[in-house]
Amino acid sequence: MAWNQGVCAVRTMDAERGEAPLVGAHVSIAGGVWKAFARAQAIGANCFQVFLKSNVQWRIPDLADEDVERFYAERKRTGITEVVAHACYLVNPASPDRATRQKSVRDLSAELAHAERYGIKWLVLHPGNHLGSGVKRAVTRVAQVLGQALEAARNCGILLETTSGAGTAVGANFEEIAEIIAPAGGDRIGVCIDTAHVFAAGYDIASEEGFGVMKRRLAEMGLLRRIKVVHVNDSRAPFGSRVDRHAHIGKGHIGRDGFARIMRDEDLSPAPKILETPKGRCGRRDCDEVNIALLVRLAGV
Repeated sequence: MAWNQGVCAVRTMDAERGEAPLVGAHVSIAGGVWKAFARAQAIGANCFQVFLKSNVQWRIPDLADEDVERFYAERKRTGITEVVAHACYLVNPASPDRATRQKSVRDLSAELAHAERYGIKWLVLHPGNHLGSGVKRAVTRVAQVLGQALEAARNCGILLETTSGAGTAVGANFEEIAEIIAPAGGDRIGVCIDTAHVFAAGYDIASEEGFGVMKRRLAEMGLLRRIKVVHVNDSRAPFGSRVDRHAHIGKGHIGRDGFARIMRDEDLSPAPKILETPKGRCGRRDCDEVNIALLVRLAGV
């Protein structure tokens, strides 16, 4: 990558190499986490994201050896090796309430332990909401919670997901993400870029210039190399609105050109691209299947 006087020269993938991009979606774990492989395969995904437990309950069920064995068997059968986990929505490491933070540490520790048994490398986490207590104190709390949760983990790390900045959400700008990572440190904390979130937060990735500005800022903050997953969601909400509303690819304000740029960017190419767009039917086909096929075409391979 060429850097000159702080200007980012966006690298694009060589389409002639024919490298298949890693594109998938968040899929259901109904009936068992191992069943997600067949659901991902049915929509043409070569990677996917799952919850490892209920996303709206603190309860953490025991993980049976049989379920782990089925997971590995399905991974071998389908050939899908890139699996990402997403943490429970109740987790709020930025909360000023100590009890909530303690629950968050317990939940994250357990989810990391489950992820390690499945051989999953990354757990995506929303940095949380400061609930009026202020960003400065919140980023310190988030870093402390992450440090505690990662103490027992060895082979799974946490990815901080960028947010739209709605309400009191932490992580709407890259400075906040970097401030959390700095004290928590190490290579076991990375970044998950959500395209709809960064657009709504004020990074104009719909334009070529704005995309370059975003990458330059990520590099300046030491975050570009930490991007391990990209949530590919178009935005129903306009630029800078700080509203989190996902749309199908090419149906929102980011548009097809914006996603073509994302899909062809060489720095982002190793990161699995995970859809969190609305579920349902798009014509005669599953919407995830339609969006995946479109992203692959936009990648130009």
